[in-house]
Amino acid sequence: MKQAIAIVLMICFLPGCAANMAAQGQNGPDMNIVKRQQTRYDVERMLGLPVETIQRTDGMVVELYLVEAKTEPNMARAAGHATADLFTFGLWEFVGGPVEAYQGRRQRVVVQYDEIDQVVSVMTDRQLGNSGMAY
Repeated sequence: MKQAIAIVLMICFLPGCAANMAAQGQNGPDMNIVKRQQTRYDVERMLGLPVETIQRTDGMVVELYLVEAKTEPNMARAAGHATADLFTFGLWEFVGGPVEAYQGRRQRVVVQYDEIDQVVSVMTDRQLGNSGMAY
């Protein structure tokens, strides 16, 4: 009997996680901040350390960063999650939670620096396409 009460209480408090994540959005770096003529130090301070660095023969350096993509709050998605929670008595969270967690997936950012470590170009997933790295 105590287990049943514990399960019911858990189901009552569980709903809202996916809906809350959708309503809040996820913070991530604003890619509009990374501009030409910034130093490598400034970029690493905003994006973190690169996961890959390539030193080209012409003196240029190309670095790959993986950052959590910023997602905007979406009230329609939040309402959908809340409705699904209601009709499934909270079981939707086992599906909706991972779905919302995936919404903030990692984004590839490729930054090219010149000989004095200043940004020459910045490319994100959308600009790179699905073809992989654009070194």
